[in-house]
Amino acid sequence: MKKAVFFIRKLRKAKIVWTREEDEIILKMGVYCKSKIDWENLSKLLINKNRYQSFRRYCLINPKIRKGRFSSEEDSKLLKLINIHGSNWNLLSLMFKTRTPKQIKNRFENNLDPNLKKEKYTKDDDRLIMELFHIFENKWSKYQNYFPTRSLKSIKNRFLKINFSNKQSPNFQ
Repeated sequence: MKKAVFFIRKLRKAKIVWTREEDEIILKMGVYCKSKIDWENLSKLLINKNRYQSFRRYCLINPKIRKGRFSSEEDSKLLKLINIHGSNWNLLSLMFKTRTPKQIKNRFENNLDPNLKKEKYTKDDDRLIMELFHIFENKWSKYQNYFPTRSLKSIKNRFLKINFSNKQSPNFQ
């Protein structure tokens, strides 16, 4: 039997340190490029930073990008934009202006997708999740073949809930 891994994180060798000058360069580039920032070229201006790190830092320090819960107005706007433009997350984030592509994608896939099943999990579903864990472990995207109407986040949370509650129960086999 394989050991369950609950918190999966990449090990980081060193913490990335950002200077004020680098933050200013990123913010100025964001103001200068109205539609799309060339993260590859921007990262060349910064020392030991790649394009992904530059983008993540921009999302963190940009005061225009909202963090936290989506409002009901944002949800309805997102659904309307998806009906018109489809699931082009980068395009939708340009239209939103206050949310990143990742935020928009996660909100739709985990909460707003009309194909999502929101009912409670059955005992058969729970059993299948546990069986799949022994096969795929924490490769949650592979579970979606067996649960096409559930979000990956929902499946993972259900697994954690099952596993935690079973460990508390003395009669679990």
